[in-house]
Amino acid sequence: MLNSFEFLKKKKYIKYVTDSGIFRNSPAEALPQTAVAKAVRAHMESGGKTKKAAVIGFDGARADSLVPVVKSGFDPYIDSAKYSALQKLKDEGAVFLSYTGGEKGEKQETSTPQGWATVLTGKWAKETGIYGEETLTKAETFLTEYAKKGKKTVFNSIWPVHFTKTYRREIENAEKNNLPLRFVQVPDSDDALTEHMIKSVTGDDCDISFCIFELPDHTGHETPPGFYNGNPQYVKALYCCDKNAYRIIEAIESRPTYNDEDWLIIITADHGGHLKTHGSQLITDKMIFIAANKKELF
Repeated sequence: MLNSFEFLKKKKYIKYVTDSGIFRNSPAEALPQTAVAKAVRAHMESGGKTKKAAVIGFDGARADSLVPVVKSGFDPYIDSAKYSALQKLKDEGAVFLSYTGGEKGEKQETSTPQGWATVLTGKWAKETGIYGEETLTKAETFLTEYAKKGKKTVFNSIWPVHFTKTYRREIENAEKNNLPLRFVQVPDSDDALTEHMIKSVTGDDCDISFCIFELPDHTGHETPPGFYNGNPQYVKALYCCDKNAYRIIEAIESRPTYNDEDWLIIITADHGGHLKTHGSQLITDKMIFIAANKKELF
């Protein structure tokens, strides 16, 4: 295991991620964060069975933070059963390296508002206008896009800024035009968020469900040495998110109509981090991941 300062060296970080063997692509082939929205749109527009989608966010999860989770396939902090959402998606589809922070030459901060706005719109900050805690006005999320088409969509999250600033206009627009789009601010608990997301994916009122788990980001900021999989608390946060995500997938597969539906399931992140912060163009901040049950969409 490299120490937290050695991980800041790009070549060593790339070697560690590459040697892990869990990613389908190489760091040089990393997918842009915009690929998530593109995949959701391609899936929803395809033919066949009734289309459904669930996108699960792990806030502040670096690419290398997946290595101990996927390598073990179980949660040593909770139990030894193999209840890993990431492993399940890897087996059924693939886990890809991805990047946030814009393309070369751009200066999109690797932080929460910018990252999730890119995930949800498929556009970088130069097109969304989200460079900090602005309100999204220059683009729209795929949640609003499909709500306008009559699909029932939901945004489940904890952080107040999503509701008071970034997506405030979409919330107001959904209410004004009676769109089938719900923005649900959940109490400050990833366990509560899991229950809300399970209600979303098991009910008959949702075609596209989205949620953001906060624990990796909180842990990275609050516990030394920060965003680093040599930090036991940070790794534990990833295991907790992974197990909660597995519960959501189990709920999806328990739907009485599941065999008549075609589900796209994605787990991704908004940004990584270094030490106890993020926002820079360091590879540890930029390199994230996309895990999906349908690798053909990426």
